[in-house]
Amino acid sequence: MSQQGPDGSVRDLGTFDRGSVLGEMSLLDDLPRTASVVALEPTRALVIPVWDFRAALRESPDIAIKLLGVLSRRLRKSELADAGTH
Repeated sequence: MSQQGPDGSVRDLGTFDRGSVLGEMSLLDDLPRTASVVALEPTRALVIPVWDFRAALRESPDIAIKLLGVLSRRLRKSELADAGTH
């Protein structure tokens, strides 16, 4: 996964393994995606429309709790990486 900065520079956000969750932020906040993903090998992906995703969260709050854990770990990793560059 990578992110392009305003100056055109590209920041590598890491690689993901089988079962990884990607693109969830746009499903939660209705804002445009902020990163791009390129598969390095043949990949199967499940695409969930926003209305189905939100219905699943309402029906199964445990999904939301697990997703919060994923987001928290990602934020923590990002903060640690930023702290290492300052």
